[in-house]
Amino acid sequence: MGNSAGVKGSPASVTKESDDSLAEATHESFSRNSFTSPEVSIDPDMCRGPSADWSIHDRFTRRFPWYTCERAWPPAWDRDAEFGYSSDHHRIGLLFEEETMMEVDPLLLEERLHVTGVNLHIKENTEAHHTNMYQCTGDQRRHPARMKPELVIRRGQEFLMTVLFDRPCDPKQSDLTLTFNLGEDYKPHTKLSSTMKVKVGANASYSRTKWGATCVGQDATSLTLAIFVPAHTPVGEWEFSITAVVEAKEDCEVIWQYTHNEDVAIIFNPWCREDVVYLDDEDWRKEAVLNDSGPQYSGSVSRMAASSWFYGQFEDGILEVALHLVRRAFGFEATPAMGSAARVVKALTQIVNAPDDDGVLMGNWSGEYEGGTRPTKWNGSVKILRQYMDTAKPVKYGQCWVFAGVLITVCRALGIPCRGVTSYNTAHNMDMTSLAVDYVQMKNESGYWCEISDDSVWSYHVWGEVWMRRPDLDPRGEYDGWQVVDPTPQERSNGIYTCGPCPVRAVKEGDVRVDDDVGFIFAEVNADRVQWRENQLTETLVECGRSKNFAGKEIITHRPTGRPYRGASIRSYGGPQKLERYDITHTYKYEEGSKKEEVVLQKMERAFQRLSGVNNSDIYNTDYITKGTDDIKIEIEDIGDVFVGRDFQFSVHVKNTGSHMRSVKRLVLKVLYKTYFGAITGQAQGKEFESFQVTPGQSETFIMKMDSTVSWIREKDDLHFHIKAVAEIDDDENPVSEQTSFLLRQPNIRLLGPTSCHVDDDLDVTVTFTNPLPVTLTNCQVDIEGSLSCEHTTQDIFAIPDIPSGSTWKSVLHMKPHPYPRRKQMRDFSIGLESTQLRNIIGYYAVTLTE
Repeated sequence: MGNSAGVKGSPASVTKESDDSLAEATHESFSRNSFTSPEVSIDPDMCRGPSADWSIHDRFTRRFPWYTCERAWPPAWDRDAEFGYSSDHHRIGLLFEEETMMEVDPLLLEERLHVTGVNLHIKENTEAHHTNMYQCTGDQRRHPARMKPELVIRRGQEFLMTVLFDRPCDPKQSDLTLTFNLGEDYKPHTKLSSTMKVKVGANASYSRTKWGATCVGQDATSLTLAIFVPAHTPVGEWEFSITAVVEAKEDCEVIWQYTHNEDVAIIFNPWCREDVVYLDDEDWRKEAVLNDSGPQYSGSVSRMAASSWFYGQFEDGILEVALHLVRRAFGFEATPAMGSAARVVKALTQIVNAPDDDGVLMGNWSGEYEGGTRPTKWNGSVKILRQYMDTAKPVKYGQCWVFAGVLITVCRALGIPCRGVTSYNTAHNMDMTSLAVDYVQMKNESGYWCEISDDSVWSYHVWGEVWMRRPDLDPRGEYDGWQVVDPTPQERSNGIYTCGPCPVRAVKEGDVRVDDDVGFIFAEVNADRVQWRENQLTETLVECGRSKNFAGKEIITHRPTGRPYRGASIRSYGGPQKLERYDITHTYKYEEGSKKEEVVLQKMERAFQRLSGVNNSDIYNTDYITKGTDDIKIEIEDIGDVFVGRDFQFSVHVKNTGSHMRSVKRLVLKVLYKTYFGAITGQAQGKEFESFQVTPGQSETFIMKMDSTVSWIREKDDLHFHIKAVAEIDDDENPVSEQTSFLLRQPNIRLLGPTSCHVDDDLDVTVTFTNPLPVTLTNCQVDIEGSLSCEHTTQDIFAIPDIPSGSTWKSVLHMKPHPYPRRKQMRDFSIGLESTQLRNIIGYYAVTLTE
């Protein structure tokens, strides 16, 4: 017999305590009252064995008389047809009225051997398959019509099944056969179905590349089978049937088919070596597969921030959503491609965003979010996915971290290892003709220097990485490992808003031939920031400044702790240990200034020109690169931690590093409102300093004071600011400039409660927040998401009173730990507070479960 891969195969290990009750319940369901069709007489010809032209297709399409129990819940493909009504318990009950057109008369059924039910051993199987953390495998469900546990297994392993009969059954004489099928229709000779005879005795072995069924236990009226599912099996909800010879005569065999009324969900298996998503690092399996919450990193490279995100892949209904999205991404048509991790992930990356096919989430970077939810208000993926299933419409609205968070949830639910990645100073090159983000300097109508550009640099950008082998790219395993997947709809790839899966190694090596997305991702983390000015004589753009090693300044993910985020505080700034961050910059790029980096950059520059068909010299005059004044330097002091609602100031130093006195005609300082994705939306404050001299080796310092009101009157920019300093030199037509960005800090919501509890305990968590602004916070709303539920209200989103200036809002939340995921030792939740004046005020609470 094949390796059970964690399932105990001996008959003694099979629990039978529920067999009698199951048999009694299923026998009752086969009573005459349970049938909706009239009695059907059996044609003698239908009782004979298959003819010479009989095929496997005939067996599954009910070539033999069949019987079943009434389904309590529609099969997946029927639910897809009624997509959008999943939350309407009454309506879905009306929509699903499957007529059980039984071909076996109930009276005739009682006279011969027949299946009375199937025990799927959900407890034993889910423990062996690492799926007992899914809430759908237990009896505490959200949907009243789906209170029964469901079986979720991982491919590449055996699972146990006990078939119950009304009388003793000899598996050899009965020629017991099982057929599993994925999809609305049966497609023989494909990976979408498998028919197998139950093997008994010494010959009960099978190949691990094919489905197999062996008898591992027998009782008076039951057989326990071990079913092996190969590691290339397409993921989805599989139906199955059992056929048996119920009467044998010299010239006639009576064969009946039992169609089971429950499906088996099969997902990817990162514990199985034969599965392409196999991950041998236990710490990363706990983090990228089993961890249902973690930090989302934001801020800037100098002021990193972290906030908790609830992935919730084990919550009731989330696996159902994930499998629905797989079917939807493939056009609601079962296909062997559902067994390819790379093709499934690519399809999911497309279906998570909305532009091409009304996917899960609609992007919005306008700052206006009427008719939807502000992206910063989301604390997790569960509400988004449930809203999508309930309404059958794209959820409004998301930005990069929301798209990434939803994709991570779906991938982890399907068993694909996935982690979030944040890249700081992420370049977005619009024309893709060079490895640079280009800014053209010019004077505006008022005579001030300004920059125009179609490109942008995001303070941070969030995407995902999935782990898998890539034999489709290189059979030697050159591109196995972490793959970039970015569902944020930025640029089209082959006409579709999707990005990945793209091997991180290919990005590091600049192997553009491996994947179409390599060039775009490489530019995101390697592009230079280049300043240009038009040469009036040649009418070409002349380079006047270049910032190397600017993009992809630091690329991070969460350290593999396998538990909820335990950072110092949400929205705080600090070192790696405080934020639990794990630096993976070296996996994307070679060390700055190294020979290897230079070789790869030159290769990519040539590739950009070759792919675009554009010679940069046709646009840019690189023969006459004009450099700014070398001996005048501008430095902008680090602004430090500044909280919203407080006055602050910063200093700018103009240094003369040369040996001669230099005269500055004008120094212009500007503080600009800037979004994290690089858009300048206005000016907060500006100041000019006219005509001054700088002594050699000395510097002049200029201070700019900022009033607290500038920090909250433009709340739509989420407290991101950009400082720009431009100095015009007397004897040089080229200005000297310097710039930097900063982010104001917000106070956290403080939460205080027990540090440990039992899973059945009720908890009181005290919540406090003090308004830091000189004005009242109005239209306040609280949003809670996580693995603890708020018991004092039926909604996890509720309004609270206005909070006057300097006042503290205090409340006690009565919380209850979720019973799932089992085996997880912690429960946590995030709380967000939104108001007209301040957004994205968040807090976090976690508690350890004790036995």
